[in-house]
Amino acid sequence: MEAGDVLIFTEALIHGTAEWKAKHERRTLLYKYSPPHSTWAKRFYNLDDYPDATERQRRLLAGPSVEAHERVWDG
Repeated sequence: MEAGDVLIFTEALIHGTAEWKAKHERRTLLYKYSPPHSTWAKRFYNLDDYPDATERQRRLLAGPSVEAHERVWDG
């Protein structure tokens, strides 16, 4: 993979990564999707901890719910 590439896979896939040896930091975004009615999470983001978050960022951090959610993406 090249810098900036995205890899998407299921957690059911056995996976791993080689040891990171570069001098610069490697960043990873781990995004887990779970339908609201089947989430295992017990804690969610406290939006008060992110006072400078944009409205879109606040919607992205919203906890799961089977109720109506505001759209996050209008594409």
